[in-house]
Amino acid sequence: MATERQKRVAKAITENYRNKKVKNKGEILKDCDYTEQTTKQPSRIIDSKGVQEELSPLIKRLIIERDRAVKHMKLKIKDAKYRDCTDATDKLTKNIELLQGNATERVQSIDITEEQRARILAEENNRA
Repeated sequence: MATERQKRVAKAITENYRNKKVKNKGEILKDCDYTEQTTKQPSRIIDSKGVQEELSPLIKRLIIERDRAVKHMKLKIKDAKYRDCTDATDKLTKNIELLQGNATERVQSIDITEEQRARILAEENNRA
């Protein structure tokens, strides 16, 4: 069950989705009276079970719209602008991933110590 604050966040995200001037996650949390420290790590709140439950109807609608765009691509490939269909599909998929707290890019990173970082930078400088 979502708390009142989580419901406010989900509502703000839903309203933000409809706005032309989109706010980032940190700005949304700030508008919902979260602390400055919390706004620096918005995923902790947005990925929470309560917020995700509240966002579920929006995510389901986005999935339906994405599926409609894909279906349109298949049925009317000659008539529809393929670019428009792929653009819609791409944007809807990214929004679904963002709202579900998933990655929108496949980026891998590794943790290294400061000593390792300094050694790597020194090696790069020596090559240059």
